[in-house]
Amino acid sequence: MRQLFLFFTLYILPQLGITQTSSISAKIIDKETGVAIPYATIVIGEADGVISNGEGLFSISNPKTITDSLHISSMGYEKQSFLIKNMDSIIALTPKSFELSTVFVSNKNLPVAEIIKKAKDYMPKNHWYDYHKKQFFYRASFTQKYAKMDFGFQKSSIEAIDKQLIDSIAQSIPNDVSYFFETLCESYGNYKLEFKLNILKALNLEDESQATTFTGFQEKMEQLLKENVKPDSYLKIKSGIVGTKIPLDSIIEDQKIKDARKKRYETKEYFNYRKASIHQVLDQLFYHKKSDIDVIQNTKRYEFELIEYQEIGENLAYVLTFVPKGSADFKGKLYINTDDFAILRLDYENAKPVYDKLFNMFGIHANKIRYRGTMLFEKSTTDNYYHIKYANQELGESLAIKRPLRIIEKNKFVRGRRKQNEVKLELDLKMYNTIKRELVVYKNTPVSASTLENYQEDKKIKIHKASRYDPTFWEGHTVLEPNQLIREYKAMESE
Repeated sequence: MRQLFLFFTLYILPQLGITQTSSISAKIIDKETGVAIPYATIVIGEADGVISNGEGLFSISNPKTITDSLHISSMGYEKQSFLIKNMDSIIALTPKSFELSTVFVSNKNLPVAEIIKKAKDYMPKNHWYDYHKKQFFYRASFTQKYAKMDFGFQKSSIEAIDKQLIDSIAQSIPNDVSYFFETLCESYGNYKLEFKLNILKALNLEDESQATTFTGFQEKMEQLLKENVKPDSYLKIKSGIVGTKIPLDSIIEDQKIKDARKKRYETKEYFNYRKASIHQVLDQLFYHKKSDIDVIQNTKRYEFELIEYQEIGENLAYVLTFVPKGSADFKGKLYINTDDFAILRLDYENAKPVYDKLFNMFGIHANKIRYRGTMLFEKSTTDNYYHIKYANQELGESLAIKRPLRIIEKNKFVRGRRKQNEVKLELDLKMYNTIKRELVVYKNTPVSASTLENYQEDKKIKIHKASRYDPTFWEGHTVLEPNQLIREYKAMESE
């Protein structure tokens, strides 16, 4: 029987044209410029498909047959179709657009103000939806870069804590830190932004040597404090005129407490954090009233210009740019369906160098310097609403700290002065943080209100941890192709 199976697999199936292949991958580029095309749609057969990532890359695990047709489409490009077995590793799409001077259908040539008004008026009809189950892949990444790190040692009455130690700690902290979270999910939700989450598979990609460095720094300081201060002392942490009293036992925790806290984070807290992070993406969809992306909700704050028409699949779209009239926050592009005025795509970024001054006082400067993203929508055949197909969101923050810091040991049970020891630093730190979130929805299914109400979230999930990228982890699942930073993450640990 085994020999018969091998013969059938190796010789008969290829003749029938239904041979399986483990995976296929390619890069999509602009034929004229050679530039990568992000967020292109790749469909196999009638329905199954993926989206190319920000670098134009895509991969498909276990396509059914090498004779299946592959259909590739992207806004502003000619659609391409061919058999999987004829696919090259580089796929070039030909640009396609209509000049504004071309009069093709008279009722499409509307004034810009009317296009925007119709998009806003038709928004509840096009973009609001009822109860749905979504199947999606979610990736979040965090990167931190220190531009300056100077703890500014001034003095210490604790012999073990000196300038050499403080400088060595500063040098041991990596200048660049990054880690990634990837999850395959289901959600049950409604238009009110209420949803319940089911995490099917989870991956943490983190360089263990980075985590060890920070943990080692914390443990070293805790050990020095434990060895050099009195058990009944307390610590006074002062920065300028601001001071905080901290019991010593809250600094030096029992190891069992630390382990229990870590275990809680890896189960319930991990789940809650992932859910909150996904909310950060879904809550910002432009049609929600509380969304920061208010270009359609508050059209009076923006100036719009029609620059061209583009074919998007079977649809024709107006392409408009928008910029602030005054104090509005964003600039970008809108792609609006000429037939029903649904928003097919929205690209946005902060219009000013500093999007938000989070805090700028007392030597602490925290600013949100980057806020940009893309939203792609696709019409569902089940309810005729346009649902989110893909969304990315990138937030960049800068933090500068230039302040004195004093750690003072005090003890009221010692005769004389309560002050026992002091460590004085002059902090001068500057860092940049970037958070990027990406979400790809593969399936939307209408459900009843009772389905959402009755579903019970399971917060006890298994988290796979890795310190290097493994291309086989997501085999058999439809996910977003990793970018170069993730693919090369294994090299970061070995350097």
